[in-house]
Amino acid sequence: MAAVASCIIVFASWRRGAAPVTLARMVANILLETAVGGVPVVGDVFHIFWKANRRNYRILVREKEYPRSKTWRDWVFLVGLMVGIVAAIAIPIVILIWALRSIVGGARF
Repeated sequence: MAAVASCIIVFASWRRGAAPVTLARMVANILLETAVGGVPVVGDVFHIFWKANRRNYRILVREKEYPRSKTWRDWVFLVGLMVGIVAAIAIPIVILIWALRSIVGGARF
């Protein structure tokens, strides 16, 4: 429910004509806080330091004062987030494949 309420800031930014990459960063902030916030204990600690609504409000103010000026920061954040997501998915798969190959390869003596 908190994530839905957080979308009000994103909607306000959209209405004010924020750049699409800026809106994507704001949505990513909310999704990241919601996803990590769902993990017991770790999510609570993450929420103390992340605070997506404050970040999104600062982005909204930045966009109002300097329209479309610092979108490079938004791109860097989104690319970094995507690299992190791909790594979080790929690393366990690679480890699983490596473990299976070493088990199957070790049984062929």
